[in-house]
Amino acid sequence: MVDEDGVRTKTAYVRWMDLAEVRVAAVPACDAPGLDVVFVLLDRLGRRCVAPCGAAGLLGRLLRLPRFDSEAVVEVLHAQTSTERACWTATIDLRFAG
Repeated sequence: MVDEDGVRTKTAYVRWMDLAEVRVAAVPACDAPGLDVVFVLLDRLGRRCVAPCGAAGLLGRLLRLPRFDSEAVVEVLHAQTSTERACWTATIDLRFAG
């Protein structure tokens, strides 16, 4: 689930205000041949939340991050093998960014 506070999956939660890095990865699919594309969100405490690229509202929210590298997302979406790219890294403390 993606909302104005953060991203929550069945096993993890990362708040936007604690977000430190976003990575996009093509990983082997669990239930079929091929690759799944996921976003890996890391917070300042080292917690990570892995969410599918198609999670409702996630990409739209990520695109609102300053300097989000959408080219990295496109590159991973077209990958033929497992790969991972950073697409955003915090440069300021989001808790104090209006």
